Amino acid sequence: MRIFAFVLLFWWIPAMSKVSAQSADSQCHVREVFNRKGWNIPGLSKTKTRTSHARYSQADYDSVFVDILESQAQEDSVTFVWCGDRTDRMEIAIRPVEIKEIQRFTSNDRVFGYLVTAVPIGKGTNGEVAHAASEDHLYFYDPDGSGKFTLMRYAGEMFFKITIPNWAKQKHN
Repeated sequence: MRIFAFVLLFWWIPAMSKVSAQSADSQCHVREVFNRKGWNIPGLSKTKTRTSHARYSQADYDSVFVDILESQAQEDSVTFVWCGDRTDRMEIAIRPVEIKEIQRFTSNDRVFGYLVTAVPIGKGTNGEVAHAASEDHLYFYDPDGSGKFTLMRYAGEMFFKITIPNWAKQKHN
């Protein structure tokens, strides 16, 4: 099985209480993580379409559509990045996850983003999989139309809005 490493911006759920307890003047305010080569989308290599080309109702832009994909290679790994006890240091940990769903966003027939729902997992001594009681949401998008999904954002906010790049809003010939 091929395992990819990804960076989850902000913090992993068990670390959230520690992070949210930081003072308001904390220097750790990372919103996105840039990868010049582009991110590999977790679980995307083996997917099947569950819902095809439905209008995305939460978008501020009329011509945004979403395809719901189901990964057939559900186990993957994600590199979580968060602020630890110190504001001058980022902490990184690679954790196994199970991919629950992938949403593919298009506008004017061009893919501009993916929203991945992943559940952190652990393995018991007998190899059985144990799921965490939380989900993580990672949003990968192509800010410049290059075909590379170079920006990744943690999409854990309750009212998360996708980023629709300007190039995706423009009609092409």
